[in-house]
Amino acid sequence: MLREKGIFSLKDVHYALLETSGSISVIQTVEPSAVTAGMFDIKPAQAGPTVMLIDERSIIEKGLKSIGKTKDWVMAELAKRNLQPDKIFYTEWSEQNGLYTEPYGS
Repeated sequence: MLREKGIFSLKDVHYALLETSGSISVIQTVEPSAVTAGMFDIKPAQAGPTVMLIDERSIIEKGLKSIGKTKDWVMAELAKRNLQPDKIFYTEWSEQNGLYTEPYGS
């Protein structure tokens, strides 16, 4: 549903509502006074797809394999952030942005 709205990463969602019609309404995250590439006539790099690595506390082995990483790698990355998989709602990886983690309760 997010992709239908042109949103390809959960980190870009500030707030989402599931409407009674079954559709989703989204308020995107915006950096205050963010400078954009368009302000300087610069063509921004095209963002690639994100790969889900953790979904509701479960490590997605298929996602890790698709990016050439292992369970040990993701555990080490989480340890750097003082996180454990059982505390994580969602983690994704992209070539452009690296690892993004959304813990429960954040």
